[in-house]
Amino acid sequence: MDRSQLASLYDRYGGMVFRRARRMLGADADAEDVVQEVFGLLWEKGTPMEDMDAASAWFYRTTTNRALNTLRSRSRRQSRESGGGQTLQVCLPGSDPEAVRLLRELLSDLHPPVVAEAAYYFYLEQMTLPEIAQVLGVSRRTVANHLARFRKQVQLRVGNPLEA
Repeated sequence: MDRSQLASLYDRYGGMVFRRARRMLGADADAEDVVQEVFGLLWEKGTPMEDMDAASAWFYRTTTNRALNTLRSRSRRQSRESGGGQTLQVCLPGSDPEAVRLLRELLSDLHPPVVAEAAYYFYLEQMTLPEIAQVLGVSRRTVANHLARFRKQVQLRVGNPLEA
């Protein structure tokens, strides 16, 4: 991949990557860092992007993974600092800010990361199981298993399961 190809992909997908990261992270500065990470990864790996559907899916998934990594890193940093630091106050349209804050906090601690990714898509993006399966490249049943695992982890942590 040369610089002109990378610039072309940035022109086409840079805004989408930024908006997705900002929506997940709630901060422009963090979203800009994710944009740099995503396009840096693309430059390093030289991933071919001939098919627009495949390119869009790659950017969507890579952005989600990088943003979840940022949430995890933020959570670890806040726990090392004075008792947790400032919480995220940004919420998605129509969502209870406290519920979104709690969900983001829970997502930052989940293992394996694909469970957090599936939960993010389902609870915050409100994607359907088939949509999530397509993005993750797994079966619908696997997505349902990831969500069940997420609900179990939430129940163990906060004492009440999320509604499915």
